[in-house]
Amino acid sequence: MRQEEASVAAQFIFENLDFKDLSVCVNFGSGDVTRLLAKKPWIEDCLFSPLRREGVRIIHVDQLRCAGVDIICDLGAPQAFDFLDQFETPRLLILANVMEHLEQELRDQILPRIYAAMRAGDALLE
Repeated sequence: MRQEEASVAAQFIFENLDFKDLSVCVNFGSGDVTRLLAKKPWIEDCLFSPLRREGVRIIHVDQLRCAGVDIICDLGAPQAFDFLDQFETPRLLILANVMEHLEQELRDQILPRIYAAMRAGDALLE
């Protein structure tokens, strides 16, 4: 995520979401979180630190076992989004800069599958 994207995303999130009930943010396609913090500190500064200050737990999800990844998940697997049920709603789901890394067939399927896993009050930033 480029710095401008992080700023726009943060502005959208903090202007449009009610944080009194939001308890979790699921960051899909996080990659190596330690490396991310070193290479793109603005993502932590603009998004994740302010969310944590609001009491939101950040869950990093990736298909590979990397530093800082909380849940390993292949987005193409049939039950890929079942793990979301373990978190109370409303949830903020972030799917930033992920779609371009997926094959076209999976790209066509991913958003309908995420929408099906979402519950009332959830938000998706894609």
